[in-house]
Amino acid sequence: MPLFIGDGRRDEARTDLNFNIDKRDGLPKINIKNSFCNHFNSAATQCGEDASFKDIFGTMDTAIKDEWAEILGTAPSPDLSKSLQGALNRAHGAWYEYIISIESWNYSVANDSFLLVNLPNKNGFSVHQLYTREFSGKIDDFKEKLQSVGADLITSNPDFAIVANPETRFEDERCTIDTESVSPRDIEALEELYRTFTGSLHLNDLKGFVSAKTSFRADRLFQMPHEASTMKALYIHLQTRDWIIDAPGIKYYSMAMGYGRKDTENLKTVATHSITTVQHRPEPVVDRLFKVDSIRSLHESFEAIDSDIAGSV
Repeated sequence: MPLFIGDGRRDEARTDLNFNIDKRDGLPKINIKNSFCNHFNSAATQCGEDASFKDIFGTMDTAIKDEWAEILGTAPSPDLSKSLQGALNRAHGAWYEYIISIESWNYSVANDSFLLVNLPNKNGFSVHQLYTREFSGKIDDFKEKLQSVGADLITSNPDFAIVANPETRFEDERCTIDTESVSPRDIEALEELYRTFTGSLHLNDLKGFVSAKTSFRADRLFQMPHEASTMKALYIHLQTRDWIIDAPGIKYYSMAMGYGRKDTENLKTVATHSITTVQHRPEPVVDRLFKVDSIRSLHESFEAIDSDIAGSV
């Protein structure tokens, strides 16, 4: 892929448009990428050093609501205000991932460290496609065998893959992203990074996965444990198929702006593969649960992951 991330080139796309007009009802709809690029840095500056993402997002929400009312030419009705807040709440999840992606990229460049690679949330891409054909082919074979007996391997993609030594996949030297001038094109490039690594990772190049959520929704209570357990089981399957002795294993982390006692208990659920034989030490599906509600706490989570990777080599 063309590596323009953070290279300072002018983004010729219209970034001043924080809203798109819906042709169906004529109402302005939030442009999630543009609104982030135009408001995040100023909101973070306004909130001050070590501000929480909750406060920053709240400041961004206020600015966007004022702009929305200005476009309408009148104060929105209660129903419209409720609809806008719902759209903003959904945007928070995307903004949260943008921040993690940008900071991970910059951390990786500054420290020659791992990189969190965004994974698409769509049916056309499965996380095992990141592996070389030697390994992804074994997963395809496994899925075919399951289907032959009326079963299937169905799971969602984690939000991020943790890739070791990412610099070896780029021909040019990587540049950091200036958060004061981040553009939608930078974000789109980060979202497409998985294509750079597709079909190129050895078993131990993929160190683990990260789930990133602004909060834990009740309707997704078991999605993360299922996802984590499946990722770890597939790793053990590949390790067994290739008879890789003393493989370092794979990690699954969770990042959230906040969580409660019930969330913590839920994520201690045992990984299914680790209780199928007494030779394996039982392990939780989620290795670490990070409260990531600021840039500082995000970098602390990166340092912890870095330490885990160094300790597993």
